[in-house]
Amino acid sequence: MNYQLATKTYQDVQMTVNDRRRVLIMAFEGMIKFLRVAQDAMATREIETAHERLVRTKQILYHLLNGLDMEKGGEIAQNLKRLYLFLIEKVTEANLTKNPKIVDEILPIFKNLCSAWEEMTPHTEGKATDNPGAKSTVSEKPQMPATPSNQPHVRVVG
Repeated sequence: MNYQLATKTYQDVQMTVNDRRRVLIMAFEGMIKFLRVAQDAMATREIETAHERLVRTKQILYHLLNGLDMEKGGEIAQNLKRLYLFLIEKVTEANLTKNPKIVDEILPIFKNLCSAWEEMTPHTEGKATDNPGAKSTVSEKPQMPATPSNQPHVRVVG
C-alpha cells in the first residue's frame, strides 16, 4: 500500500510540474501574440486594440512577477524579477507612446524566455516544486541573461 501511495504522490507531483511548466509556456506564447497584435494595431492606428493587448501583456507579467519565490528561487528569481520589471517598463512605454519599435525591441526577449521553458525537461528532486524562481525546481535553468542595471542583454533564440 505504501508503494501505491508513493507512486500516486510522485505522479501527482510530476503532473503539477508539467502543468505549471506548460502554463508558463502558454503565458509567454500569449504575450507574444498580444504584442504582435498590438504592434499591428499601432501600425493601423487601432489605438484601443493596441492598448488592450499591451495591458493584458502587463497583467501577465505582473502575475509572473508575483509568483516568484524570492527565498527558494535565489539568483534566478532575482534575475527574473529584474527582467519582468524591465519588460513591464518597456510595455508601459510602448503603450504610452504607441511606438511599435519598442515592441520590436522586446519581442525577442519574450521569444527567448518562451523557448527556454519549452526546451526544459522538468523533474522533481523530492520536492513538490515546478520551476526556478516560482516555487519550483526543474532539471535545467533557463539561460537567463545577465541584467546589468536595468538593461538586460538577451540571446535571441529562433
